[in-house]
Amino acid sequence: MTTDDELVPWLRAVIESDLGGARAREEACLASNVMRGRNEVLLEARELIARCEAGLAILDFHDLAETWENAAGKPLKQAEVLRIVVRQLGHGYRFRDGYREAEWKP
Repeated sequence: MTTDDELVPWLRAVIESDLGGARAREEACLASNVMRGRNEVLLEARELIARCEAGLAILDFHDLAETWENAAGKPLKQAEVLRIVVRQLGHGYRFRDGYREAEWKP
C-alpha cells in the first residue's frame, strides 16, 4: 500500500466529517428564528459545503483514474496529475489530526 492509498481515505473521512458539520449548521441556521448574523453563518456553511463537495468529487475522480492504464499496463499521465492534485487538496488539511506531512506533502 502506497502513502497515496492511505491519504485518499483519510482525506475523504476528514472532508465527509466537515461536510456533515456544515450541513448541520446550515439546517440549524435555516430552522432558527434568530436573524442576527444568520446570513453570514448560512453563507459560511454553504461555502464549506461547496468546498467539501468539490473535494469529494476530486477524490472520486482520483479513484477512477487508478484504473487508467495504457496497453502496456502503465498508468496514464492523467493519473499522476490527479495524484498531485489530491496531495495539494490534502495539504489544505495539513493542520488536522492524522495528516502525515513527511509522506503526503506535495
